[in-house]
Amino acid sequence: MKTLLSHPRNFFGLLSLFFVLSTIPAQAQEGAKIKLESLDRLAARASEVVNKEETTPDGGGMVYVRSFEFKQTGQYGESEVEEIRAQLRAPGWSRFMRVEDKDDPEGRETVEIYVFGKSKESDIYAGMTIIVTEPKELTVVNIVGQGNVNQLMKQVKKNEAPD
Repeated sequence: MKTLLSHPRNFFGLLSLFFVLSTIPAQAQEGAKIKLESLDRLAARASEVVNKEETTPDGGGMVYVRSFEFKQTGQYGESEVEEIRAQLRAPGWSRFMRVEDKDDPEGRETVEIYVFGKSKESDIYAGMTIIVTEPKELTVVNIVGQGNVNQLMKQVKKNEAPD
């Protein structure tokens, strides 16, 4: 299953298309930012590393990306992913969706999207984290800034690549 979320560089470049940002309170920004530094130790084992921190197109938020590609399976473990998920169990975070591709011949791809600061009455959130795991790849994207769930879903569906 190759989707927009499968390729961090594509995802990073398309943020301006569906991520409508505005200034959000500093307290919400602090809660929406997760710590990705624990993943940096994977760089020594990876064949390709993406480590980016950039402001969003309107300058009202930040995007943090850590992506690692490995030559062999087993170069990262569930414990590294669980360190990130543990932060996403903090108050204010909720899992928005989890999708598994069990039919992928190269292994299982899982995409998880978590949103921060979204109330049941609103489609607006204050931050988002996306975790993409594959046997030879791990990508985590943390977005600190306000966005709209409906716009996100429309853009993801529009940009899904054919199998």
